[in-house]
Amino acid sequence: MEKETQSTTAGRRFPDSPDRTAAMAINAAGRTWRSAHVVILLCINVLTDTGRQA
Repeated sequence: MEKETQSTTAGRRFPDSPDRTAAMAINAAGRTWRSAHVVILLCINVLTDTGRQA
């Protein structure tokens, strides 16, 4: 009869690797930049649509 071995790491949370942390930071920065870019474009469109000089 084979004995089942349970994982000793089950349920534990390990810190992310440096590569994963860097990738997550780059992705977050990209999302922030895209959001800011969209807001700037919307502001320019609103200003030009209302006749104000952008």
